[in-house]
Amino acid sequence: MKFVETHTVGLRDKVLENSILFMTQALTALDFHQSIRKGEVGRLEANHKVMMLNFHGCGKTKYDQRFAWTVEHHYIDIRNNV
Repeated sequence: MKFVETHTVGLRDKVLENSILFMTQALTALDFHQSIRKGEVGRLEANHKVMMLNFHGCGKTKYDQRFAWTVEHHYIDIRNNV
């Protein structure tokens, strides 16, 4: 592990990193959309958490807060209806 850390500091391929990041986020968004269309709540909640972390990590805190608000109020509505 030490060999990898010392030799990759100056040799980062940012284009590859950005393309991998874009593809993972695009697949998450696509899976989110498909889980809504199919009505799979468990998959929707899992993707919701991942998207919330992605928004928070890239500095889009308003989207992150909106996602957190919908999760909080969704669970409150479920508890009140039971």
